[in-house]
Amino acid sequence: MGGVPAVDERRSTAVVDRLSSEDGRPPDDLTLDDIRRARSGRSTRSNVSTACSDDLGSLASVDEMLPLTELRRAMEQGDFIVLALPHTPSTEKMIDSAAIGAMKPSGVLINVGRGAVVDEDALVDALTEGRIGGAGLDVTAVEPLPTGHPFYSLENVLMSFHCADLTDDYHELTMDTFVEHARVYTGDDDGVEGGRWNLVDKSAGY
Repeated sequence: MGGVPAVDERRSTAVVDRLSSEDGRPPDDLTLDDIRRARSGRSTRSNVSTACSDDLGSLASVDEMLPLTELRRAMEQGDFIVLALPHTPSTEKMIDSAAIGAMKPSGVLINVGRGAVVDEDALVDALTEGRIGGAGLDVTAVEPLPTGHPFYSLENVLMSFHCADLTDDYHELTMDTFVEHARVYTGDDDGVEGGRWNLVDKSAGY
């Protein structure tokens, strides 16, 4: 294996559940703005060109918005597929063998959401057989990853320990969230958007 392909002028596709702007965004949510800022701070001209989401808002940093029903098309287009999905019954193994098979041979799958949204057996097969370029995994379906798992021995896989949310301002954003909810809870104010910032949606599952 030749390792994960180098980053140059590539097209990025983000697969997310919801879009949110920088104002009022949950600190534990990887947003498209986060992806754009992270990429623009590195020596690359690659941008988030396509976003695939069930929440079709709009962001100036995204060239094209697609619904999740067009996931295959989104997978076909990207040099880098960035997953920022929660694990729910509807997203479990959403990135299956067909979705992975739609990727470019040079494509790289990056998962910073939840491991269970990927069919990891299908991903191992694609990586082992060289059908995609590589994978960057911050999360896996089982954590910690069991000893002897194929991901450990694949040279075209980079792994980190579920820490993609540890940005420079992580602690400040977390405290902002805590303080905002404490004020709403005690009745001091109505909070951002009437106190609906970063609340769990029990029907959605997260």
